[in-house]
Amino acid sequence: MILTVPYQDVTLNGNSLSRMIALSVAALAQGYPVRSHTVLTGTIAPDGLIAPVGAISLKLEAAETANIRRVIISDRQMARETLVEKSPSLQVLRIRSVKEAFRTITETSLRP
Repeated sequence: MILTVPYQDVTLNGNSLSRMIALSVAALAQGYPVRSHTVLTGTIAPDGLIAPVGAISLKLEAAETANIRRVIISDRQMARETLVEKSPSLQVLRIRSVKEAFRTITETSLRP
């Protein structure tokens, strides 16, 4: 898997990014394509739930700038209506667990 960004000298890191990469690698290793224009911003708690992250408004703004169409967030993140008002061109999906995240980025279920 190759992760690229269209900006020179930009470093990407953090729990949110590593979770999306981990789910993408798991999907690709099982032969499932990852949906384009879809990202997850959230951290994975030890119990398998997706936890909220900070700077969500900035992340949604960045997603819009990058022409991302669908952003997956924790169901414990701020009210969905507020997010949609700030980013009307995005589909903001609220999920609870890693299994839901996997299903959403691949349109399938985790294999047992």
